[in-house]
Amino acid sequence: MSGRSVVDIGCGPGHYSIALAPRCVPVFGIDFAESMLDIAREGARRGGFEAVCTFEKADFITYSFDRTFDYSIAMGFMD
Repeated sequence: MSGRSVVDIGCGPGHYSIALAPRCVPVFGIDFAESMLDIAREGARRGGFEAVCTFEKADFITYSFDRTFDYSIAMGFMD
């Protein structure tokens, strides 16, 4: 997956985004819970992945993506 882009749908606290960050560029996490995104941003900062991971508060269903991704993750999104 080296150098491949990933979108993490419903990323929550960013566990999957941050785990993939060393192998993927970029990693884009989207979630509607600001408190979870704060945790994700802090985890990326602590891991040194701020330049690789981007997190945005938005509703995936209505979000207008301006790019494509090589992979997508939707773990627990349908729960």
